[in-house]
Amino acid sequence: MADDPIGVAREVGGLLAREARAAYRDLSSRVRNAGAEAMRSLRGDRIRSYEAASLGRRMSGIRARATDADAEIAAAGPYPRDRARYFDRNSPHAHRIIVEFASDLVSDGIFPEPMTGADKTDRQWLECWEDFAHNCDSLTQGTIYGLQFQWAAALCRDGGYLVRRRWRRPEDGLPIPLQVQGLEIDHLDTTKDGGRGHWGATNRIVGGVELTPFDRRAGYHLFRDHPGAASRGLAGITYAPGESVPVPADEILHVYGYTTGRIGQVQGMTWLHAVLARLWDFDGWVDATMLARRIAASPAMWVEDGDPDCAPDGVDGVGPVGIADQQGKVVDGHGYPIESVEPGIVGYLPGGKRVKPASQPSVPDHETATRVTLREIMAGALTPYESGTGDLSQVSFISGRMGYLSRNRLVDAIREQVFVPLTLRPLASWVTDAAVLRGRLPARKGGWPVNWPAPRREEADELTRIKTVAAKVRSGLKTPQQALSEEGIPLDKFLADWKAWRQLTQDLGLTFDSDPNSTTGAGVWQQGTQGGNNEQQLSRKKSGNNDAGGTNG
Repeated sequence: MADDPIGVAREVGGLLAREARAAYRDLSSRVRNAGAEAMRSLRGDRIRSYEAASLGRRMSGIRARATDADAEIAAAGPYPRDRARYFDRNSPHAHRIIVEFASDLVSDGIFPEPMTGADKTDRQWLECWEDFAHNCDSLTQGTIYGLQFQWAAALCRDGGYLVRRRWRRPEDGLPIPLQVQGLEIDHLDTTKDGGRGHWGATNRIVGGVELTPFDRRAGYHLFRDHPGAASRGLAGITYAPGESVPVPADEILHVYGYTTGRIGQVQGMTWLHAVLARLWDFDGWVDATMLARRIAASPAMWVEDGDPDCAPDGVDGVGPVGIADQQGKVVDGHGYPIESVEPGIVGYLPGGKRVKPASQPSVPDHETATRVTLREIMAGALTPYESGTGDLSQVSFISGRMGYLSRNRLVDAIREQVFVPLTLRPLASWVTDAAVLRGRLPARKGGWPVNWPAPRREEADELTRIKTVAAKVRSGLKTPQQALSEEGIPLDKFLADWKAWRQLTQDLGLTFDSDPNSTTGAGVWQQGTQGGNNEQQLSRKKSGNNDAGGTNG
């Protein structure tokens, strides 16, 4: 072997080759086994995965696309909004949902509370606000609080609204040279989507809303008139019907329920979108049920087994219904009067004939089916069943209160997250700017901060609520200012009214239980008051103790 190095090398090389082939076969086997195990594991994971991800026949009817919120809204177009308006006009339940939402959101109005820290400046701002509030809209000639209700209804029905700032000249005679114009969301030109922006080449347009590269709103592309206005062109309008104009963002308030939508959503959607189909089916079912009841209340009868010779001119049976004859009688296809049955009638039939009533359509359990369907509709419309239907027949105090509390949390969230920051705070800033421009307010360094307390709600048990508030104030869990704010009462007005009342009652020598300085909550005189001293003296006289010092202990 040592004398043949080439042979040795060949033998070693063959051995290494055999070892390499064996290692390759072993590695290949391991790889195949691992792949097979992975596939078996994958098939098991698929079996145990989310059913919502199944591509089988069960889930094939779901039309879901991986699009963003604005793409979905653009694909839906104006149809959900237009149909919501249709049901607002024609469905009593949809109309009540919208009105109840507006009533819960703003009640009789959300009143401002200036927070400058000085009573004089607060009253000065409130005077300017009230002058604006009663002259804010030339179209409706109403107040800002009526517009709040109208805007809240539009937020629910249309999914949003627009408010335009309209400056006024001094010769218009307004105490505050400012008015506002409410616009339906239809004024937004949603056909402008993408493309080059008006205020910058790098801006993008999403459904008529122009955004900067930093997603700040640069402006809006609005139609001058409502696209569906019937009076279009009657006032000498010279622009094209489909033409929209760009309006700077600081002149428009765009309000929509972004908190109930998807992240990044720029457009709004009607709050009724989830129940429109169910409302349509429910209205059709109610109409069909009412028709069945009308048919059941007006039974038809047929005359059978008659002698053909008894029929007029040998005609047996009733032909197609025709029109009225010249005498005004309704006749059949052969020109003979159609017989009818009236309440209380007594008729005599010819020999050989008998009357057979037609089978009447069965009417389902209307009340049960209505309640079940309306509960589904109200759940989708985020409205308590009792509030949306007015049906209190099956509600207890506890169940009604629990539903009301849940509704209150939702409405409070929409008010504080959408209505106040997107409508009322910018509106207060507009009024301040107009008042400063008019000279009614000075340009204040710290600005004019304004708070918007929630309107007071009525409770089913007001006495329990008042006791709860009083207990929280006495225990320090709530300040009197917070309690007054929740009641919708301005602090300065509250103190001024009580001061005037106290002075008036003292001047007249009157004392009421409402004065805690004189009486306790039970109506007993407080010690140290004139009435309290008189009661103490009277008590001593009755007990026979005339010692002015009284007793110890």
